[in-house]
Amino acid sequence: MLITGESGAGKTENTKKVIAYLALVGAMQQANEKSDVPKKRGTLEEQIVQTNPVLEAFGNAKTVRNNNSSRFGKFIRSHFSASGKLAGGDIDHYLLEKSRVVRQAPGERCYHIFYQIMSGWDPKLRDKLKLNNDLKYYHFCSQAELTIDGVNDKEEMGITQTAFDIMGFDEVECMNLYKNVAGIMHMGE
Repeated sequence: MLITGESGAGKTENTKKVIAYLALVGAMQQANEKSDVPKKRGTLEEQIVQTNPVLEAFGNAKTVRNNNSSRFGKFIRSHFSASGKLAGGDIDHYLLEKSRVVRQAPGERCYHIFYQIMSGWDPKLRDKLKLNNDLKYYHFCSQAELTIDGVNDKEEMGITQTAFDIMGFDEVECMNLYKNVAGIMHMGE
C-alpha cells in the first residue's frame, strides 16, 4: 500500500489508521492465544501502533501548512504469519529534515519532542537534563513558534512516554534519548 500526497493531505493520519487496522486484524487472529508478554510491555500489535507517537515526537513539526507535518519519509513493513497473524514489522526512514533542528522559519517549530520535554510533564526531567531556563532561552527551538493552537505539549509528552513503555524501552534508554535532545538544546547556547 502506498500512501502519498501533498503537505497536509493526511498521509500521517491515514498511516495511523492503516497500522491500527492491521494491528486489530492481527489481534483478532490471536485472540484465544495465551500471551507471555511482560506487564509493562504491550502486545506486538500495541507496540506497532505505539511507534506513531514516538515517530511523530522525534520526526514531526509544525510548519506553516500543517501543525503535525512529517519532516522525513518512512517505509513501513508489516510482517504476517501464514495464518494471517501479525508477526512483526520494521520501519526504514529517510530524508530527515536536519536543518529544522537548528533553524525554524516564521510560523514554524522545531520537532515536537523539544517542546514536550520542556512542558513540565515530569517535574524532575528538566532538572535532570539541566534545562532550567525558560523555553525562550534555548535558541535552537525558540526562533519562531513556541506553541501550537489546540496542542498540549504536556499531554503529548505523556503519550510519547507511554508509547516508549509499551514498546519496551527501559528508563535508561528513554533518558539517553532525552539527554540527546537536551544536548542539542544546550549546544544552541
